[in-house]
Amino acid sequence: MKQGNQATAVDPRPGFSVQLGEHARAARKAQRLSIRAAAEQLQCSPRFVHELERGKATARMDKVLQALSGLGLQLNVSAQPVDRDARVRARSIAQVEARGRQDLYEEKLARAHERIAAMLALDTVDPGTLEQARGQVRKWADQQICSQWYVDRWSGILAGTGAQVAQKILALEKQDAKALFQNTPFGFLVRAFLRA
Repeated sequence: MKQGNQATAVDPRPGFSVQLGEHARAARKAQRLSIRAAAEQLQCSPRFVHELERGKATARMDKVLQALSGLGLQLNVSAQPVDRDARVRARSIAQVEARGRQDLYEEKLARAHERIAAMLALDTVDPGTLEQARGQVRKWADQQICSQWYVDRWSGILAGTGAQVAQKILALEKQDAKALFQNTPFGFLVRAFLRA
């Protein structure tokens, strides 16, 4: 950008200077000023006001800012990424990272449920653990917290002895297990395992 009395490009992108001119014209008209009256108020030539409103792409920046200020307008500038491909790459990387975190979390949930199944099979859990999980499923049903699918599936899984429950957990299809472990009645144990 050149300084002094030489012309300065406000913005090389088409449309910016036109939009700026439209705002200037709207502000002038809202104040019920003619081009000549606006020029006198802004201490510039009528030609400058006319060219500004027409969206002339070259103008002295100090005069443009002075004219905008005089019309009660303020120019705000915000940074925009120059490289759209970089933005796409960044979004893709963020998506891959998010998917990786989700996969890791799902894997931890699966390991926690395998651990619960082992404890149930070996009868090394507190006797109230199984009843606490069953109570959680009853609460889901009574308060309609979860979909009926979760209530039905977990009710079926939790029926029987600890060894039978363990067997049913370990026999779950991968997709069902993934969904069920996201919404588990063993949350009190899973949280402890995930913190450890």
